[in-house]
Amino acid sequence: MSFSLFLIYLALAYVYPGEVFPELAPYRITLSIGILGLVASLVTLGIKGRLFLWVTPLVLVGGLTISMMLSNMWADRWLGAPAFVLESFGPTLTLFILAIWNITSLRRLRITAFVLVLLAVVLVGQGVAAYHFGYHEDQLLYKYQDDDDENGATEVRVRGLGLLHDPNDLALALVITLPFLGLAWERRRTAKNILLVVLPAAILIYGVYLTRSRGGLLGVLAVALAAMIGRMGRTRAIVLTGLLAVMLIGLNFTGGRGMTNDDSAQGRVDAWSEGLQMFRESPLLGVGLHNFSEHNHLTAHNSFVLCFAELGITGYFFWMALLVGAFRQLRAVRKSADSDLNPDLRDYARACEIAFIGFLASAFFLSRSYNPLLFLLFALAFAVNRMAARAGCSLTPTSFSVLSKRTFALEVASIVIMYVLIRANRLLL
Repeated sequence: MSFSLFLIYLALAYVYPGEVFPELAPYRITLSIGILGLVASLVTLGIKGRLFLWVTPLVLVGGLTISMMLSNMWADRWLGAPAFVLESFGPTLTLFILAIWNITSLRRLRITAFVLVLLAVVLVGQGVAAYHFGYHEDQLLYKYQDDDDENGATEVRVRGLGLLHDPNDLALALVITLPFLGLAWERRRTAKNILLVVLPAAILIYGVYLTRSRGGLLGVLAVALAAMIGRMGRTRAIVLTGLLAVMLIGLNFTGGRGMTNDDSAQGRVDAWSEGLQMFRESPLLGVGLHNFSEHNHLTAHNSFVLCFAELGITGYFFWMALLVGAFRQLRAVRKSADSDLNPDLRDYARACEIAFIGFLASAFFLSRSYNPLLFLLFALAFAVNRMAARAGCSLTPTSFSVLSKRTFALEVASIVIMYVLIRANRLLL
């Protein structure tokens, strides 16, 4: 029952019922399903004696949540910050916990991947209906006036509902789904591959095109590069990805918006600089969750900058530790000498890894530090590792000490890199 509730919660997060049927909004169905799922999961795990299987990821997410509370309490001098954090970060936290507690077998992992693909195809379908036929266009289309267009043309971008109401979030959802399509690929099964892999992939890429998301374009290219490197080598993969980039830009994939030299792109670099200044002023706890825009007219447009600016070195540590831990868990499964015991798990680990790469490539230019989709990927990574261990793979566990050292090193390195990028940009102007 708890796994079914997790799937329902996932679906409702993608297609928020209060937006489809406004009369249902007061009942907060998604919240109710989430709470019911958490209670059911606790009961199930308690009966099976597995409440303490997920200590490391739960400690890291718990530390991140507490850091958010402390950052707002300090920055805003506000004792009501814990309630605010639970309300704003609660949906992400719920999705993470439900996923990590309920994706406990390869069968459940397959079902989750299938549901993600199905939801993505449905989202593209409703986006196409809105874009071409006016279906619920007031909800599913984002229209804005392009100030740089001399003709004053109105730009149209497709978006979703619920957590995907921003075109960039819809693009992210489609990008992270692409790698899971590859799991259905089979050699010498041309018809099946076209039906289950090529056609759905084309649908999802067209969906990203309709969002006109520059981050989405980068995500598609990152997924393509990571997937091809594993199949044909680094050089050929880079060349083919470059050709793909030229083709997609030639097809006006971003709706005419520049990638590097327009005012929007320069504004993002300025926002990164402001984020570093916020970090200097409050390095330990940051300026507070969701307070970046209180100090700058633009959001950070970079998930790393947003996190260390808002949560300081403390919250950034837990966020980065989740990233480091997830990649180490997935790499351990892929590189295990016993991975042939269950090659499907190795393939799922690779798919999750590529999904992470696609998300992070997009999120480098978007403020998506606390996005539920990122935390869903965190949960999938830890779940895959746990399944591999139970299947008999000899995996070397990562001690918290080693994880902390690597995380701190990457924390410092990422902040230094952002500083260098900003300084280099100013020198080139």
